[in-house]
Amino acid sequence: MCKGVLTLMNKEITIKEFNLLTEDEKINLMKELHEVDESKKIIELLTAYPLKELSINLQNCLAVAYNNVDSCDKAMEVMNLIPEPERDAKWYYRYGYSLLYKDFPIASDQPEEVLAMFDKACEMCLDDEVKDWCCEHIFYNKELEDTIKSKEASFPHIYDYYIHSDYANEECSASEEEAVGSFCGSVLLSEDKWDKDKLISDLQVDWGIELPKEDMDDEDTIVADIDKCRIVISKFPAPVPNEEAEINAENNWMWEEAVEVTKTHKAHIVVAILGDEEDLISRGLLYTKIMATFCKQEKAIGVFTSGVVFEPSYYMKSAEMIRDGELPIFTWVWFGLYRTENGLFTYTYGMKAFGKYELEILDADEDAGKLLSFISAIASYILQDDVEFKDGETIGLSEEDIHQITLSKGVALPEKTLKISY
Repeated sequence: MCKGVLTLMNKEITIKEFNLLTEDEKINLMKELHEVDESKKIIELLTAYPLKELSINLQNCLAVAYNNVDSCDKAMEVMNLIPEPERDAKWYYRYGYSLLYKDFPIASDQPEEVLAMFDKACEMCLDDEVKDWCCEHIFYNKELEDTIKSKEASFPHIYDYYIHSDYANEECSASEEEAVGSFCGSVLLSEDKWDKDKLISDLQVDWGIELPKEDMDDEDTIVADIDKCRIVISKFPAPVPNEEAEINAENNWMWEEAVEVTKTHKAHIVVAILGDEEDLISRGLLYTKIMATFCKQEKAIGVFTSGVVFEPSYYMKSAEMIRDGELPIFTWVWFGLYRTENGLFTYTYGMKAFGKYELEILDADEDAGKLLSFISAIASYILQDDVEFKDGETIGLSEEDIHQITLSKGVALPEKTLKISY
């Protein structure tokens, strides 16, 4: 292809042809490119001319494209050209986004700057869309969340919206993901698309869960009360921030392509089960049912929960245990496994959501399948019968098969864990 020529929607457009378009046609073209994730093409097209010659609308389009390819410094350079009277709520959101990710991880003195931008965005916006964008990043960033809670007077607009938002409730906040009663995770999407009507229909068919259709006008959000629980479902048109999904996908030793597939996600849906009136098991069952049904969505490519990214087919199969009257332990708890010089090491991640200690088995001289069967059986027993093991106790599978239990600082995990001898 010759320099200065771009392929768009099966046709070529030259820089000269682009220049002949009307302003509205240029903006529509940018939107088309954005929808098909062609940020690099947007940059190539718009940077063919001096930045100051671009209209404010096209400067905004270019800034978005730079942010999308992680060129946040260049995005800010473009946005700084826009006169202050022309800066709207989306401008302040974009600038806050750029500040947040230009030098990730963010410097210690930067949360205030980011939140100042988000606060201004919330002050200026006329609907909740921009507010939700801002809250998403607070939701996934403990430093931002801690800052806004400790300095609420400095950021009154974003604080008020965030603190009262359902999906940012402390129970489902990413920074509190491991808290007792926290059932919150993400469905990773290959495109920024989902079939809301299909989800509602599938939940009814699969599990008899009937979501009320009142107040369902928001295409990207579902809020419903079922069995003393509040279900909050929110779609975000961007990958999980800070590459958290990609990092946690590395934990899935069962799915060879986990990281590769996770890297391709373009959007995600956050699912949270709130409320403390229903027992933890019932809340966990509701959570699994919804997540499993989400796996039937055409664009669903992964389930990010319990410190790992699950393959959708695996998650759906594991959820079927519910129909047999069993706990879906493999959707609630991730069983980590790795080899040491002295044998196999396995641990759980997810027991804490049920108010239980995580489990660890150190240096076991055993087949991986048998070891995983053993620890998963114990985990299921603890949750099913609400068992509270203490330091120094034993568990016996038979009179001859006795295992010592020790409560001490975790090896694979930072908190105290129950070590089970093997």
